[in-house]
Amino acid sequence: MTGTKRRPVGRTPVRRRQGGRRIPVAGGSQAVRSVAAQSARYGGENVFFATKRKDWRYDLNAGVAYKPARQWTVSTQLLYTRSDSNIEINDFDRKQFLVTVRRDFF
Repeated sequence: MTGTKRRPVGRTPVRRRQGGRRIPVAGGSQAVRSVAAQSARYGGENVFFATKRKDWRYDLNAGVAYKPARQWTVSTQLLYTRSDSNIEINDFDRKQFLVTVRRDFF
């Protein structure tokens, strides 16, 4: 097989765009927002669906981070993900609400 070129079977990101921003708000808090979009193609045919997988993924994120004390941060985030795939089991909408409490030890 010398000289033959093999195509990769894994995921190949084709296009990716993202942007985000932290905005100071009252009381030392920060509002956080970000947007991302990514297109991906996969090498090789999916044996269960007899097709090559192609995806578009969109992510939206909005939240607030608050520092109640010097080494503590409390964050809330609302996340939305849309995966638009030509293979049904990889095509989904996901909504998440997260609350995080963090302590820094330095």
